[in-house]
Amino acid sequence: MEASDIPLLSMVLCLFLLIVPMAICYAVGLRSLISDTLLAVVRMLGQLYLVALLLKYIFTSHNLTLITAWILLMIVFASSTVVNNCNLNLKLFFAPVLASFFLTLFFLLVYLRLFVLQEYDFFDPRFLIVIGGMLLGNSLRCTVIGLSQFYANLKKSHRQYLYTLSLGATHMEAVIPHIKTSLSAAVRPTIATMASMGIVFIPGMMTGQILGGSNPIIAIQYQVMIMVSIFVVGLLSTALGILFSIKIGFTPYGILRDNIFSGKE
Repeated sequence: MEASDIPLLSMVLCLFLLIVPMAICYAVGLRSLISDTLLAVVRMLGQLYLVALLLKYIFTSHNLTLITAWILLMIVFASSTVVNNCNLNLKLFFAPVLASFFLTLFFLLVYLRLFVLQEYDFFDPRFLIVIGGMLLGNSLRCTVIGLSQFYANLKKSHRQYLYTLSLGATHMEAVIPHIKTSLSAAVRPTIATMASMGIVFIPGMMTGQILGGSNPIIAIQYQVMIMVSIFVVGLLSTALGILFSIKIGFTPYGILRDNIFSGKE
């Protein structure tokens, strides 16, 4: 049994739910939040329906060029989103973040295809685009948290960092405490999510599969696979993003460069 279609009228009634938070925002004077929310909803609807039409064509055509182009576009967009959200210099940090995403996603997809989802063709768009997009989206959040905290903490405690170097510590020894703090902050939301699954809430992928008619046991298996992969890809992409960017973010003498931040608030 496949998931039933939701009629247009029912979708409109679903959007009517927004009246409740909009009324609360209006009552407390958050007019800007109302406009931001409405704009976000309109963009979401337009983007998702456009993506649905494109994916429908890609899924039926199985065009390898389109599939590859879509994956690369996702990685490029994710990389620019991370750098911009971290308020870092896009020209300096785009390449290392792009490399971290590409290597991490490639490793995870190959591993899953070889050892976990062996029934899928590696170039099946349902595998590459859907699973790859889910992993990339969650690693984006982790990398934003980890990378921004790493450089923000270094800027805040720059004197202490320089003092550590003056005592004879190597560059890597001086930044290791900041790397540990950043990695911990990046993956803790994912750990909290995994710990609360099943009791506090039923996760999205599992819900979708059950609504689509899948056996709950099978849905659980896929959800466990996805959550473990999300944790791994989040930690790896954050660690690689930090390590790849260190040569760019610091001078050969281990001093934090002045132009690493974009200047945006």
